[in-house]
Amino acid sequence: ILGDMTEMGPESVSLHMALKEDIIANNIDKVICFGNIMRNLYEVLPEDKKFGSYLTLKDLAIALLDKLEDGDILLIKGSLYLTNLYGFTKHLIEGTLDALSKGE
Repeated sequence: ILGDMTEMGPESVSLHMALKEDIIANNIDKVICFGNIMRNLYEVLPEDKKFGSYLTLKDLAIALLDKLEDGDILLIKGSLYLTNLYGFTKHLIEGTLDALSKGE
């Protein structure tokens, strides 16, 4: 899960999109993008790498509840506090994504 990196200044969009090459070179299976800026990366990813792009934590939680399978390994990276991916990660660890998906 790659979230917006909000501290990157005026080159933010191009820096987000540049992650495409690292994703391909490192054989990352699937990418979930979170946020308005990271959506630019999602648009340039090869179709076989796309796993979803979301703008709200609720939508992200709903998607993960439907898409995650036993044995999946997630890496979560982004501006954790500014995008609240920190809170999302806490829900994930505590097994309370269902509450987040309902807006609780």
